[in-house]
Amino acid sequence: MTASHLPGATAVIGKPSLEISYDDGETWKRCDLTRTGDGWRTSLRAPKSAGFATLRVTARDDAGNAVSRTITGASGLR
Repeated sequence: MTASHLPGATAVIGKPSLEISYDDGETWKRCDLTRTGDGWRTSLRAPKSAGFATLRVTARDDAGNAVSRTITGASGLR
């Protein structure tokens, strides 16, 4: 998924934020993001007891607009 504006919008989208939960959203941990080319990268360290990861990403622009998406059970873990 890529954050973007509607045609004609002039606001600038800033650095997104990413949070991860290993307990279906009861607690969240903020992830450090690093810019790589036209995307972002992070490293995750799941606890051994985790079965799934839930992700929440938020993007904001300099006009005060924001969008947030949560993907529950985004990835199974072994």
